[in-house]
This record gives sequence, C-alpha cells and structure tokens, in this order.
Amino acid sequence: MTTLAETTTAAPTVRVEPRARNAAIIAWTLAVLFVTAAAELNIVTLTWVRVGGREWPQPGWILMIALSFAQTGLVALACGLGRQHLALRAWMFVCTAAITGFYLSRGGEESRMGTLMVMLFFYGILVLTGTWLLQLRGWRLVLAHEQQQTRQPPWQFSVANLFATTTCAALLLGILRYVQIEQEELLLDMVVSGILAVIPLGVGYLMLTRQRPALVILGIFGVVLATTFAFVNFTGDYQDYQSAVFAFFLMLFTSLLVFGALVIVRLAGYHLVRGNGKG
Repeated sequence: MTTLAETTTAAPTVRVEPRARNAAIIAWTLAVLFVTAAAELNIVTLTWVRVGGREWPQPGWILMIALSFAQTGLVALACGLGRQHLALRAWMFVCTAAITGFYLSRGGEESRMGTLMVMLFFYGILVLTGTWLLQLRGWRLVLAHEQQQTRQPPWQFSVANLFATTTCAALLLGILRYVQIEQEELLLDMVVSGILAVIPLGVGYLMLTRQRPALVILGIFGVVLATTFAFVNFTGDYQDYQSAVFAFFLMLFTSLLVFGALVIVRLAGYHLVRGNGKG
C-alpha cells in the first residue's frame, strides 16, 4: 500500500523508442558518409575543371562554385544551429571557409584566392547571422526524440568562449593579411555573396521546419528565380542571355546540393522547432 508522499514523488516512466535511442548513432553515421561523398565529389569536380576547362561557361566550373558555396553554407548552418562548444564551431567555420576558398582557387583562379576566401567568410557570416536571428525568435534544432525536452539554457559567454572567439578572429585576420585581395571588385563580390547566402537560409528553413513537399519544391524554385534575378541585375549581365542562363544553373545547382544534404539531415531525425515544441 503506497502513501500519499510516495504517490506524489514517484517519477513517471518514460518509454524510449528504439529510433530515439539510435538517433545519435544514425546521425553520426550519415554525417560521416555524407562528408566522405562530398570530399570525393570535390576531387572529381576539381579534376574535371582542371582538365576540361576553367572558364565560367564550363559546366564543371559552375558545379565547382556551387559546391564551394553550398558546403560553406551547410557548415555555417551547422555552426549556427548546433549545440557543440562555441570554440569547436568557430574553428570549424574558419577552417571550412579558408579551405574552401583555397579549393575554389585551384580551379584556375589562383590569383584570386584571397578574394575568394573573403567572399566565403562574408557569405558564411551572413548565414550565421540568419541562424542567430532564428534562435532569437525561439527556434532550435533538435532530434526527433527531443521534442518533449525543456528549453535550452540561455546563452552563456564564458572566458573560454571569449578566448576561442578572439583566437579565431586573430587567425582570420592573419589569413587575410597575407593573401592578395582585389579591391576593385570586392564590393561586387560581397553583393554576390549576400545573394548566395539566401539559398542555404531559405532552403534550410523549408526543409528543417518539415514543410509539405509541394511547398518545399515551390519554395526552392522561388529561391532559385529570386537569386538568379538579383544576381544578373547586380552584376549587370541582364542583357547577356548566356550569362543569365548560367547564373540560373549556378543557383539551381547550389540549391539542389543544399537540398540533398538537408534530406540526409531530416532522415537522421533533425528538425527545427519553436520554443513550445511545435515546428
């Protein structure tokens, strides 16, 4: 026979589904497989560009640009929405932007390596800013079995985080100090980076909030058209039909690469929910 105190203090038994227990393992396995496939695709594309042609109209060169921005955008999304230590996320972001800028310059624009790094840093920071705005509005990235958990603790900025941030800033400034940057086209490059930053933010929101498939397809198509129009308008190539076509394919490839990666993220069980647990 139980007493009143025992009845009120007994903790309820929560049944954990097998998928919930294995969600983290599934997520890490898919992440490793995705990174491996992405690395192989980068190598194949770089070989294609260096052998087949390095000019802008070449399909391989467009795919290489799309790969670089899509991967940097995905890492920026992971760093902005992730819950790892701030130092780890900061180092991952800085290293990804630097390595991707170096990779992109190997396609035939070695002299623009510094400019490409600056573009990717700026692009990634814009994506990070978008994820922080989402978090300020109460959105967070969770696994499927974490929907009933309480809210995350408020942001804390420790001495270790301050040291990690200043170290990354020093590393970034050191990289930019010893690379050549084209001042004449820097403003236009920043505009292009800002336009491309819309893609991972828009596609990421559509995919991770678990919208209906029809809405996702229409939304991605709208993002592609909007970014293509902005790109050709700001670069002054709107009278060149060929440039507009290749700009469209650049936005399309980038969107599809981000979409494909986020399909894997959704299969792993991750999605965005608001503070009350409703995505």
